[in-house]
Amino acid sequence: MFSAHSDPLAHLGSQECGGQNIYERYLMEELEKFGWDVDFFTRWDSGYKKQIANITKHCRVIRLKAGPVSYVPRDELFTLFPELFSGFLAFTNFENPYEIFHGHYWDGGWMALEAHRKFKKPFIQN
Repeated sequence: MFSAHSDPLAHLGSQECGGQNIYERYLMEELEKFGWDVDFFTRWDSGYKKQIANITKHCRVIRLKAGPVSYVPRDELFTLFPELFSGFLAFTNFENPYEIFHGHYWDGGWMALEAHRKFKKPFIQN
């Protein structure tokens, strides 16, 4: 799963943290109940957060460096997308361990579409 601006482990009420973050986290947890392992890729927006954090046994959040490791308003993130996608490729060692790519919001959709193009695997967008 991808979302450039949303972190399922962000503290509710913090900058741009609300319903989408809750939805993403619960979606991951529900997918795990059906046997899926889920990696959620987002931009690393705080030095106080670990780069990789587990939500459950089979769900984790992976924060990728793109621009400063600090808050950037989502309407200013577009120029960071190529760096974010490069971070994803580096994290996966330029190999695809995933069966499907899932993008949240238009920014996550951009990432999922790029992953689809690179690895020829299906993607969905919401």
